Amino acid sequence: MPWEGKVFGNVQLLSITKGFLVNNRLSKDFDSILYDSPRNPRFPASDGDIMFGGMGAYPEPGSFWTKERVIFDVGYEQKVTDQGLFKTRFWKNWGEREAFNTVVARNRMCEAAAYILKNGQEELLLSEVDIVEPEGDGLRLVNIFAEQKVIRAAIHSLNLVNHKVFLVEK
Repeated sequence: MPWEGKVFGNVQLLSITKGFLVNNRLSKDFDSILYDSPRNPRFPASDGDIMFGGMGAYPEPGSFWTKERVIFDVGYEQKVTDQGLFKTRFWKNWGEREAFNTVVARNRMCEAAAYILKNGQEELLLSEVDIVEPEGDGLRLVNIFAEQKVIRAAIHSLNLVNHKVFLVEK
């Protein structure tokens, strides 16, 4: 009887990609007569999912989340009497989940995109900028990925609603 038990183990890998429900109401105001009217009449009026974490409160079409998960377990079981069973089990669960809003919604984050104005055209200089500070006779820009650019430029204007910084070269 001793050590006639079973040793077992299991490893599972889970990978999921799932879309978000998108708001489909002409008005988000519950008291508005447009609240029950869908933007897209092919689908019912709905509030959609709400996102957190700096990507904008409402997902845009094409938004999704991914989840990667690994589950590991190992155990041992053995009959100890005709009516009794001894079982022990160890398990561990690792996982990550990340949400992705579309490029359209990325500009709703607190960060801004910095553009240099040349011949009346906007030329992207650096995206996801969260620091703009004087540096010598120009500006130092730093984004959330720690990328830096120092440029001889001055601030032309700010579009805070669209999170854009417009610069002109000195």
